[in-house]
Amino acid sequence: MPVAELKPRSATRDPQSNAEVVVSVRGLTKVFKDFWNRPKARAVDNVDFDVRRGEVFGLLGPNGSGKSTTVKLLLGLL
Repeated sequence: MPVAELKPRSATRDPQSNAEVVVSVRGLTKVFKDFWNRPKARAVDNVDFDVRRGEVFGLLGPNGSGKSTTVKLLLGLL
């Protein structure tokens, strides 16, 4: 189910920008389940974004909106 894609140095360039896309995320979703493996909470729901070389990128949102979960999924910690 991992959909985050970390591209190597020879990554493709985005046609809308001159900067190389180094992180591309499409449809990232994480559902935490309860003890009986039933869906309990959808922490991240269908997130899409690109990060280009040299770009400063931040995730903003209220408490409980899935920012930390998104980063942990990208790092392979969840």
